[in-house]
Amino acid sequence: MEEEEEEEEEEELRFVMCCVQELQEEVSRIREEGSNLKEHCRHLEARRRHAHRCLSTMEAELTKHREEHSYVQLLKQEVIRDTAAAQQQLNESVTLLSLLSEQVEQKKKQLQTVEQVCVGLEDVKAAVYQLEDRGRRLTQRQLQLNQLIP
Repeated sequence: MEEEEEEEEEEELRFVMCCVQELQEEVSRIREEGSNLKEHCRHLEARRRHAHRCLSTMEAELTKHREEHSYVQLLKQEVIRDTAAAQQQLNESVTLLSLLSEQVEQKKKQLQTVEQVCVGLEDVKAAVYQLEDRGRRLTQRQLQLNQLIP
């Protein structure tokens, strides 16, 4: 009976050894899977950090572009406001220029009238001088006639 017990023990020992070997293989496989999962997690974490850095960079770029866009919009509004003010000034200048042009035309007409008057005055002066000359000659003749008739 001892032999049978020994055989049973050996059989049991082989079974246990086989189970231990299977368990060791399972543990090794699980460790390998765990190691692979850890490596995969490290890889995913590195990708996540890289994606986060890229996202942060893109958000900073987007913020910068938004600020630039806002600044451009402000400049655009300023240009529109300045253009409107310049157009208003131009319109006022055109109106003033038109009024001044009308005044210049009126002054030209007045000047032409004055020039015509002056030309007329020159003719009158010439006529007055002629009459004065004639009057002097007549006076001289009168004197001469008076001397001839005693």
